Amino acid sequence: MAAAEALEPDEVQRQTGLSRQEIEDFYALFAANSKVVTVYSQGVNQSSMGTDKVSAILNAHLATGRIGKSGQGPFSVTGQPNAMGGREVGGLANVLAGHLNIEDPEHRDLVQAFWQSPTMAEKPGLKAVDLFRHIETGAVKAVWIMATNPAVSVPEAQAIEAALAKCPLVVVSDALEMTRVLDEPTTVKIDLADPKAITLRDIEALQAADRVCGGVSIPEEIRSFVRREATWNTSENGCSACPHSADFKCVKIRPKAQAA
Repeated sequence: MAAAEALEPDEVQRQTGLSRQEIEDFYALFAANSKVVTVYSQGVNQSSMGTDKVSAILNAHLATGRIGKSGQGPFSVTGQPNAMGGREVGGLANVLAGHLNIEDPEHRDLVQAFWQSPTMAEKPGLKAVDLFRHIETGAVKAVWIMATNPAVSVPEAQAIEAALAKCPLVVVSDALEMTRVLDEPTTVKIDLADPKAITLRDIEALQAADRVCGGVSIPEEIRSFVRREATWNTSENGCSACPHSADFKCVKIRPKAQAA
């Protein structure tokens, strides 16, 4: 706080590149409104000074009491699909459900009993950036990408693209035009394209990687978005194993021609 108070307007102007009027307008706008949400994304989180930048955002909300109330608080927009959910349910390679430690035997026992799993990993797997570094070296020879485009959302984008181009097997599962890797102008070749069905009828359904289909309630604003973005061609035949097969279309894995 002392460091912030010591900054003169001219120094803030020099560091931000904003005009003095823009800075004063921002200060006045922030001070005049109690309900403030600061939305920031990977440009802040993954920059060389990401920790300091995020701390500054959090401290601004804490110091002014604009946090923990309706319409107030910092809001990090992640670059990955459901990153927080992955941490909570154990969907990441380096952490168990509920942020428990894979290398802690007691934590493993708790999760194994709850999951009723016959086996459990005893060591953490690779995080996203490390995974692609191992792909580049050939230590990892297959990757399955679901609902994201790592060539856009993961740091070191050129290295990610180069690693995927060298990977012997690349599988992509996605339903939305805006997130899929397939038609991006990259050198990546996709060995299997696995488009996922999203129904827009009275009973909505999502299809999992194991081809199991389940019903889900989707708000109208989300359905409107999906109508615009879901561009995959689906088959006309329902999935015989799915209880909602009469209400939506299923898709099957189809090969994609390799890039020249």
